[in-house]
Amino acid sequence: MALAFACQEVIWLRYLLAEMGYKIGKASMIYLDNKSAISIATNHGYTPRAKHIDLRAHFVRDHVEAGNIKLEHVPSSEQLADYLTKAIPTPQLVKLREASGITSSTMPSAS
Repeated sequence: MALAFACQEVIWLRYLLAEMGYKIGKASMIYLDNKSAISIATNHGYTPRAKHIDLRAHFVRDHVEAGNIKLEHVPSSEQLADYLTKAIPTPQLVKLREASGITSSTMPSAS
């Protein structure tokens, strides 16, 4: 469960920042495109069919309930990291690349 790994990293960073003296007053946001993972982690998605849920899901749920993290759904087409890991159409690639602040490395042609 990728969400559990992301949550683990966020919690570690929160502890690190707190150790360095920073005050963290609100929940850290985790954006994901998996509605089922959000549903399970917020305790609304548990069904007898979801018996395979293990400690990782409970770890995420505990931190959501404690207010340490907040989960928000972002459609896959708007996930900023997708252009780094998937083959996507050029217009979407340009849009996501610009949204993440990365500029093109091609030199303008001298005409």
